[in-house]
Amino acid sequence: MSTMSPTNASDNGPAELRLMARIVAFLALLTGLLYLRAMLSEGWLVITLDPFGPVGVIMVGLLVVAILGLLAAWRWEAPGGLIAMLSAALLGLLVFATTESYPWLQAFVYSSPFLLTGLLFLLCWWRNRRAQSGT
Repeated sequence: MSTMSPTNASDNGPAELRLMARIVAFLALLTGLLYLRAMLSEGWLVITLDPFGPVGVIMVGLLVVAILGLLAAWRWEAPGGLIAMLSAALLGLLVFATTESYPWLQAFVYSSPFLLTGLLFLLCWWRNRRAQSGT
């Protein structure tokens, strides 16, 4: 029966974090696709007829950019994570500014999957970089 020493456990840290980031990213991608389906279920006409028509188009655009950022983070962790986090922050601010009921909750619901996953990818990049430098 083998036991892992603390040094062996830290050797797998970046790989385990990368696996966790990718699993969470998969769930966030599914969530983003569900959000897109809900926003576009009646087609673009519903978004453009809305009093916040241009805002609806911007929201869909930011959601698409967040999804693309997560897809990019699978290959390029830092840029993809930053893109996902920035677009999610803008999406959250836009949702907060345009909703009347429970704006904090709605902003959190729309932006948190991409913010948290982008943060995980940035942490993964940072730990991998730190492990390569040996510090």
